[in-house]
Amino acid sequence: MVTLLRSTGEGLTPIIEGTILTFSIEGDRLNGSAGCNRYVGPIATGDEVSAGPLATTMMNCSEPAGVMEQERLFLDLLAQTDSIHIADDRLEMSHSGQVVIVMSPMRTGLVGSWALRSYHDGQSAMVSLIVDTEITAIFEDGRLRGHSGCNRYSTTYETSGTSLSISPPLGTRMMCQEPPGLMKQETRYLELLPTTASHLIRDGQILDLTDQTGKRILQYSRV
Repeated sequence: MVTLLRSTGEGLTPIIEGTILTFSIEGDRLNGSAGCNRYVGPIATGDEVSAGPLATTMMNCSEPAGVMEQERLFLDLLAQTDSIHIADDRLEMSHSGQVVIVMSPMRTGLVGSWALRSYHDGQSAMVSLIVDTEITAIFEDGRLRGHSGCNRYSTTYETSGTSLSISPPLGTRMMCQEPPGLMKQETRYLELLPTTASHLIRDGQILDLTDQTGKRILQYSRV
């Protein structure tokens, strides 16, 4: 997973929060996510590395701000890469001896910390969280805990392949008045958790939970 990119005149800078850039090699082909679009192309490795030309999907993303500019920069830097090496626990891509892309290992499993991005409103749509609120989920050894917006909660879970079952959660009993709608959002989240039937992890960073009908009910990003 890409963590740093070289910006003109500014050295290496972190990628935009909330975006995911990935890179993988399979034989003589590379593929991944550039933040908005998927890309694929040839790669030659040896004393020198040569990537591309790259083909991409044709989506246009407006959020978060700057994602398309970042994508173009990443693909340009990737095409310029002439060497790849591992330093400590990260992979560095360089052009003419200058590091242009830094990547860290990508975690792929369910275990770990996740932040909720959106949830199903019970009618017809996935909706974002109320501004300045946070809901988290920490999966570890069959136990699930986190913050549901106002209160803390905990429960247990079981997995088998992509199947995932979550027991009804227990939590603290605080009442939060601000921001408006927080308690309703929390109640909806806690109601959705035990209706989970399966899970899908995309690019190691996005977690979708679905119910028995296959409908997506919760979406998280890895913390």
